Amino acid sequence: MVHDTGVDEHHEDKFVHFINWLNTALSRRIGTADLGPYNDVVEQVGEAVCPICGTPMAKHSIDRSSANAVLNCPIPHLPQAVRAEPINEFGMPKRVR
Repeated sequence: MVHDTGVDEHHEDKFVHFINWLNTALSRRIGTADLGPYNDVVEQVGEAVCPICGTPMAKHSIDRSSANAVLNCPIPHLPQAVRAEPINEFGMPKRVR
């Protein structure tokens, strides 16, 4: 037994041997893992359309330098019309009491 870790090396070797045996036995029965068609997924992502501006997502950039990711659209932002009525902190019209 190793005194500084408290782990019996003999039992550790048996566990590693069992896991190796189990992996070999399972891979013989069920085969290797399928790695999937990654190219199809990349094409679908490239064809995706931005829900904000309607242009393809491939033309956008995403800034992940801060805690919140920021999506940068390639088209210029259109200014909103000025409202005559006052709005609250949520951008909704204030109720007049």
